Amino acid sequence: ALLGKMGIRPAESVGALIAGLNSASELVASAAAQALGRFPDQSRSIIPALLQAMQKTNKIVARWAGRTLKDLDPYAAAKAGIK
Repeated sequence: ALLGKMGIRPAESVGALIAGLNSASELVASAAAQALGRFPDQSRSIIPALLQAMQKTNKIVARWAGRTLKDLDPYAAAKAGIK
């Protein structure tokens, strides 16, 4: 999540954070989902990854992905059933 907090090199940071969404560690995946919200300019690549993360069986990761999606794109979140 440090990459997201630093806010530098968006393309590289976003790629690493998207990969982090698939981590077996709930802590890492949740932190990645939260940090992705710091890159609204990269939402075109972030939104599909968040939508996919919301389908995970880990409810905590799915919840953080949904929250970040709602922050980045309320319309996409509503379409995905996030209120």
